[in-house]
Amino acid sequence: MMIDMVEVKFNDADIDFCRNLGDRRSGSMGHRDTVNSYTMTHKSRHRHFLGVVGELAYSKFSGLEVDSITIGRGDDGTDFNNGINVKCSDSRNKPNLIFPVVQYQRKYSEYYVLVWYKEKIPYLLGWTTRNEIDLKHKIVDFGYGETVLFSNSLLNTMDSIPI
Repeated sequence: MMIDMVEVKFNDADIDFCRNLGDRRSGSMGHRDTVNSYTMTHKSRHRHFLGVVGELAYSKFSGLEVDSITIGRGDDGTDFNNGINVKCSDSRNKPNLIFPVVQYQRKYSEYYVLVWYKEKIPYLLGWTTRNEIDLKHKIVDFGYGETVLFSNSLLNTMDSIPI
């Protein structure tokens, strides 16, 4: 399946919003790794920044508001009231949807959206359901524990998201 990436326009105020909310979220956790941290590729502040980038990109696409209230504790596995969990990566190559197995087993979302933050531009790569991940994922180990991997080639296009 071909993925039609959706570019989301960010301005300076959007980047500032992402940095500020990401820093508040990270600071509320003492800028330390959380139970969902599984790689030391990025510092805590940057991981939280990327999370907000993904959420704001989906927010601009969907018209739903980013949760700026949940600070100091993790969410229930969803980032938006419609059951969406947004994952964002700034990897060099088009990312796959990945989760530590422990996190995937502990937190539940009905829908997942993958965002690629490439050269300071967010792209919505596509979406999938929990059921599709359960049926089509692979378990891999990149050296920091078992990881659920769902290929980006299996994502549905954003124009077909049912919610």
